[in-house]
Amino acid sequence: MTKTTLDKKTFKQIEILSKEGNKLVDQGKYNAALWKYNEAIDLIEKPQNIHDAYTWLLSSVGDVYFLKQEFEKSASAFYDALNSSGGNTKGFIYLRLGQSLYEIEDLEKSKEMLFKAYILEGALIFNSVDRKYIRHIASDLENYLNISLQDHHNNKHIATPLPIQKKEALELFNDLEPKDSNFFSLAKNQKVLQFSGLDSSWMLDIPSPKDRGSFQKKVNKSEAKDFIAYFFDEQMIPDIPDLHFEKW
Repeated sequence: MTKTTLDKKTFKQIEILSKEGNKLVDQGKYNAALWKYNEAIDLIEKPQNIHDAYTWLLSSVGDVYFLKQEFEKSASAFYDALNSSGGNTKGFIYLRLGQSLYEIEDLEKSKEMLFKAYILEGALIFNSVDRKYIRHIASDLENYLNISLQDHHNNKHIATPLPIQKKEALELFNDLEPKDSNFFSLAKNQKVLQFSGLDSSWMLDIPSPKDRGSFQKKVNKSEAKDFIAYFFDEQMIPDIPDLHFEKW
């Protein structure tokens, strides 16, 4: 059942209270925000858990408790959200629930929830959180590599390497334009394959720290995608002909 099951006046009041709560969270006034969210929840007719508004308000409550580092209360709120209208389709709910369970050392259940967040939303949902959470599920990710990315056109940036699987990585690279400021890197076990934009093509770069330089080659997008796919499938960098060496 959707938000349209609430009458318009009530829903408008809920929206206002929720936005006020969000502003208070941004100001770090967590207890005041909880009052606003709970005031909004009290406006929802019973049974409350059939309404989408109840689900996202519980998520807001859980998020505040997470920010307050009250992880048991956070987990409780997110469990309730998960079991409310549409909750089991929301990657953010699984993410925050998994994080909360991790912090209270319910590690097996945490792994289950974090993995569901990954399945629903992919690696990027973990980009803004501590890497310990995605590392907790990394052993369950088949043939992953660690990605770094600068995509100024699509405003996607991964500064701290993030475990990712082939399909999502190829989608990110496919959206990446070969501009000077754009950059794509994959790494694992000290093996690194990276690409820098050259306006109409890509500079493939394989760093070699022991030689204090990099092996490079200009490639087109199709060639780059083949090299990326090979790295994922074989977990090793392919033999690439006609590389030249550049000293650092």
